[in-house]
Amino acid sequence: MRNPVKELIAALTLAFIHNQVQRARHAQTQEEKERLEGEAVQAFLDTIKLFELEREEVFRYFPFTYLDTFPPEFLRKLSMALETFNSGKDSLG
Repeated sequence: MRNPVKELIAALTLAFIHNQVQRARHAQTQEEKERLEGEAVQAFLDTIKLFELEREEVFRYFPFTYLDTFPPEFLRKLSMALETFNSGKDSLG
């Protein structure tokens, strides 16, 4: 069952990610773009850690239909970060 508090925090996180990605698209430098996208990816991972979400739960709170609206290059970064996070988690458990 989905938790309404987690849903709210996930929605706020998605809004933050969306804002950072938009700002990154208009960044003046590559460094600024990478920093903004890095902050967005970190917010995504921090929320997953906070909720202690298992791999199959991530897309309940972060629906792919919404994530799919991000630019493909950012979506790849998000996907790679999630895979790296999950592999590190799997090796610990």
